[in-house]
Amino acid sequence: MSQKKHIVAATDFSQHSAEAVERGFMIASQWSARYTILHAVELDALSPFQALFVENPDLGEKLAAVERNRLHEFICALPHPEGVHAELRVESGPASVAIPGFLSSAGGDLLVIGAHGGGFFDRLVPGSTASALLRESREPVLIVRNKPREPYRRVLVAVDFSPASESAVALARDIAPEASLTLIHIFDAPFEGMLRLAGVDDWKIASYEMEAKRQAGQKLESLMRGQGLTPAQCSTVVIQGDPTRQLLRYEENLGCDLIIVGKHGTHLSEELLLGSKTNHLLAMSRRDLLVVVDPRGPAAPEGI
Repeated sequence: MSQKKHIVAATDFSQHSAEAVERGFMIASQWSARYTILHAVELDALSPFQALFVENPDLGEKLAAVERNRLHEFICALPHPEGVHAELRVESGPASVAIPGFLSSAGGDLLVIGAHGGGFFDRLVPGSTASALLRESREPVLIVRNKPREPYRRVLVAVDFSPASESAVALARDIAPEASLTLIHIFDAPFEGMLRLAGVDDWKIASYEMEAKRQAGQKLESLMRGQGLTPAQCSTVVIQGDPTRQLLRYEENLGCDLIIVGKHGTHLSEELLLGSKTNHLLAMSRRDLLVVVDPRGPAAPEGI
C-alpha cells in the first residue's frame, strides 16, 4: 500500500457531505492517516453589507468563529471510528479556490466530498464550480453519494492506458484492498461510418476492431500483472461503445460500489469528468466516484 498521509473531507453541513465525512473517517482509520475536515466560508457573499465590516472590523473573525462552532457540533453528531482524530478547519473564500488551496498548502493526499448538498455541492451536477474544483485539484477526489456502511467491496476501474490509468489501479488497491476489481477499457469507433462510406468492406472494419480489442485485452492483462493483481482479485473487460453508457451498464451489472476514473489533462477522461458526459455520469450513477489525477501530465489515450 502507498503511504497516504493526509485525507481532507470538505463539508457544507448537508447530508451528502456528512456521508463524505463518514467515508473519510473510514478511510483515515484504514490508512492510519491524518484527517482534516474543512468548511469554506465565502465572506465575499456578504459584500452588500460591507459597511458592517467597516463598523465592526472583527466581524469577519466572529463569523468564522460561528462557523467553527457549527462545524464542531456537526462533526460531533456523526459516527466515527474510535482512535481517529479529525482536525477541523474553516477557510475563507469560494470552495473551488479554498479547497484546492488548502490541499496544496497542507499536503493533502485525498479529497472527499459529497455528491450534493445545501450550498456549493448543490452545483456539482452540473456546475462550473465543481468542474473548476476537479480541474484545480492535483490530488484524487472521491465523490460520495452513498452512506458508508463498510469498506468498498466491488470496484470498477476505467482504463485508457494513460499514466492516469496506472495511478487509478494503484489507488484502487489502496482504497479498497479487499475488494474485487474490474478493469474496463471502452473504445469507440467514431470513423466507422466514414470508412463504410469510403468503401471499406464491413469484414475488414470488423477485423480491425477485433484486433484492437485483442491488443487492449493484452494491455489490461499486463497492467494487472504489473500491479501484482491475480485473476482471483481482478477481472478485465474490453468493450466497444459510449464510455458513459458502458460504465453505467457495468456498474449496475457487476453491483459495484465505487467507480474509479483517471484525469490527465486534455483527453477523453477529462471530457468525461468535466463536460456533458460528467453531468450524465454523476447524475445517473448510483455509486461513489473516485477521480484520480496523474501528476505526470497528459499522455496519448486509447479509449477509456
